[in-house]
Amino acid sequence: MCFSATASFTASAALTAAGIITTSSVKNRRELPLAAMPFIFAIQQFIEGLLWVNLSHGGNHALTYTYGFLFFALFWWPFYTPIMAFLLEKDKRIKEMIVLLWIIGLFVGIYQYVLFIQNPVAGQIINHCIFYTIPWPIRLVTATLYLSATVGVCLLSRQKIVQLFGALLGIFAAISAYLYVNNFTSVWCFSGAILSLVLCFYFKSNKKQKF
Repeated sequence: MCFSATASFTASAALTAAGIITTSSVKNRRELPLAAMPFIFAIQQFIEGLLWVNLSHGGNHALTYTYGFLFFALFWWPFYTPIMAFLLEKDKRIKEMIVLLWIIGLFVGIYQYVLFIQNPVAGQIINHCIFYTIPWPIRLVTATLYLSATVGVCLLSRQKIVQLFGALLGIFAAISAYLYVNNFTSVWCFSGAILSLVLCFYFKSNKKQKF
């Protein structure tokens, strides 16, 4: 995350605990991808913690950790989020739209990550945050497609917990873009990780929806 290695490792530990709660509370296998999100965010934050340590102590693996973090940030989330939403959805028309957004997410995820692989630059500490150099030749289009496959697909869902998560993601995307425009990737990913803690309350609640 931004700010420090300690923050990233602390977030990773909290998310691991949250993942244990959410996955152990699953009663329907279709919920598993949603329940697993804290675990995945925990891995991503742990990798960024390692990057922080590497950059702070002059290590030689900064690019390796950057590859790892951006795999999740650029490719994994626009690929995975529509799958999660699809498995929870019952409305046929919405499922068809989610499939379309999954194709878009797969395309934009591969596109972004391949561009980075072709021009790899290790993350850097700038303004007390980690800055990632990401080549976006058509930035507005790419960003729109990315948000459609992550935030948009969640808002499209008829499952309230998914809608809530998507709405919060969208709000924090706007806040991150406004306050941390140069460190957006790191800050928004951290925001998404923290927001996934909301899933603990959902899975432990007696109001959990049935499928």
